[in-house]
Amino acid sequence: MDVDSNKQKAVLFAYTLHPRYGTNWVPVKLQGLDASKTYTVKETNLYPGANSTVPENNKQFTGDYLMTIGLNISQSQAAASAVIEITAKLTVAHHYKECSALFIRSK
Repeated sequence: MDVDSNKQKAVLFAYTLHPRYGTNWVPVKLQGLDASKTYTVKETNLYPGANSTVPENNKQFTGDYLMTIGLNISQSQAAASAVIEITAKLTVAHHYKECSALFIRSK
């Protein structure tokens, strides 16, 4: 998993090479997010018209939830992969801070 320095975006690469029959996989706990931010989870490597097998796809969770509970991304078929984009929801305070920084730099 790779997280940007502002903890606004992250990408998670998950691979299932040889799944075991009947294995109950534990969720993958993420690291490096901001516990107080709300993130949207989206699987990005889907074929057109295909549905995600990731139960958390297109849902929102706090950084705290993602780091303590995690995501259920393991799959039952061999040689499966998932690329998950995790994007923080912009708050009014964050948007104001970004705009202020741009204004100060442009002077």
